[in-house]
Amino acid sequence: MINNIDLTNLIGESQSSNELTKEQFFNTYFSKVDLMVYLRKLTSKNKQELVVIFKTISEVGNFEVSPFVREDKAGSLYKMLRLRKARGTSELKLVLGGKIDQFIDDYIDGKISPKFTLVELVEAAKAA
Repeated sequence: MINNIDLTNLIGESQSSNELTKEQFFNTYFSKVDLMVYLRKLTSKNKQELVVIFKTISEVGNFEVSPFVREDKAGSLYKMLRLRKARGTSELKLVLGGKIDQFIDDYIDGKISPKFTLVELVEAAKAA
């Protein structure tokens, strides 16, 4: 009997149930201070790539993450992300720090739905 079936699990919960706020981000993945320290350590190119990653996430984009952690010439640990676009893919380097890899994994697993950009996070961190 279909009247007795809870369809929530079949069709997914509403987006608001897993929407991640900036404050939740700061309480779970990076403190405001730690985010600023992390960003200062990144090269200009790495910051630009991180902006693209956060923009993609805020727009509910799709990408794949390499399971392998690598080390670059500067000694920074990173993973590669393959961003899927309408007519191809591009690869972005995600320098690891804080719990950024957990943030990405939680997004890919559908546990969170962030609606903010990196710029908005930085503005919130600076306002503190």
